[in-house]
This record gives sequence, structure tokens and C-alpha cells, in this order.
Amino acid sequence: MKRTFLILLIIVFVCSKISSQTVLLEKNVKDNAYSYKKGPNMQKFSHIYFGYEFFTGNPDDKGAEIIYGLSSCIKIGYRYKFKIFEFYSVGFNAGYSFKKYVIKQEADKILPNSLLHDKEKIRFNNAELELYNRFNVGKRGNIIGKYLDIGLFGNWAFAINHFTKDKVNDEENKAELAITKYHNLWYIKRFFYGVSARLGINRFAISAEYRLSDLFKKEYQFPELPRFCVGLELALYNK
Repeated sequence: MKRTFLILLIIVFVCSKISSQTVLLEKNVKDNAYSYKKGPNMQKFSHIYFGYEFFTGNPDDKGAEIIYGLSSCIKIGYRYKFKIFEFYSVGFNAGYSFKKYVIKQEADKILPNSLLHDKEKIRFNNAELELYNRFNVGKRGNIIGKYLDIGLFGNWAFAINHFTKDKVNDEENKAELAITKYHNLWYIKRFFYGVSARLGINRFAISAEYRLSDLFKKEYQFPELPRFCVGLELALYNK
């Protein structure tokens, strides 16, 4: 987790540098070229975003049940928007996400094996890229306003681990707790993709995504984890 938070801090710093907008003369600049091209409702606009989502829906088959409410996704990144018409824009997101599936410990569990633990998780550290279409509704000034985003996303999982935690009475090692972390998991694909949507007003949005591709390689015949997640998103910018 320390490495995850360090990555988040680095991304926040880099994104803040990219999205910062410096105005040299701030007095009476309503008519200059800068004010007509930059801003939430101008032709070009960019900002940092932060999101928190929960996985929902059922796995494709039995044996891969998760604990809902604990299985979640944290997102942070840089968003760029280019307005084509007053009601229509296109853009992209580039960022980082941390996706965590907390595996429910049941007798029919088969992912990634049938062993039961006190706690068990599969965690993904991802680089994300999304291309989206934005549809605005209603009149507005230089604000984002009401909008619907529909897009396609792709993830590259650059770090994946399987984590287990158990209380033990290990006299040989004189320990009461055993924590195990497995890396370089053979059965998981590094790339996956899906569709995304956001329904928002200014800084706040309800976000959702649905994974179309499989997480697991076919030869291992694991049931797929839930594909759908939904949550909230906050746009971070000065305005």
C-alpha cells in the first residue's frame, strides 16, 4: 500500500503541473484570446480528477464471489476536453487506478484455489487510458454544466498481486499471523478494456464502467470476477 500511495502522490504532482494555467495579466482580460480558448466551457479545458467506485453485479459463474462494499476501485488522473460544438465535446483521460477484489471465503471457492483464508484479495495497479464523448445539456456560462460522458477505456496492469492473511499458532516460527503476497500471477491477463459512462454536474459525477474483456487466461478456466462498478468522481480545478 505504501507504494500505491507514493504512485498516487507522484501522479497528483505531475497532473497538477500539466493542468495548471498561468495568466500573466489578469486585469480586464475578458476580450483576450486566452479567455476565449481556455476554461470549463471553452474550446480546450483540462483538469485532475479523483474517483472512488465499488464493484457490483455477479461473477460469471460460481467460485469467484467477492465481498461487496470492500471490493473497490480508486482512480486519479488527468482529463482533457476539446469542444467541437456547444453541446458536444471529445476528450481523453490518462491516469492510474488501484482495483481491489476481496474474495469471499466459501466452500465452493475456486479462485485462485480452494484454500480458505481469514482474508484474501487480488489487487491490480493499472495505467489507464480512456477516450470519451461528452454531451452537454442546457445553457451555461463558463462552467462545465450538466453532461453525459460515454467512452471506451483500456487498462494495463503493471503490478498485480494475490494477498492472503491468516491467524496461526506457529510454534516453529513463533508467530500468530501469516501474511502471504504472490506476484507475477500466471493466470491473469495484463491488458483489459471496457465501456465507461459519467453523469455529472460541474465538479461532481456519478461514474460507471463495464469490463468487456476477461481478466483470466482461458486455459485456467476460472470464473470471471464481477465486471461492473459504479461510484462517484470529483473534478479538481481552480475556477
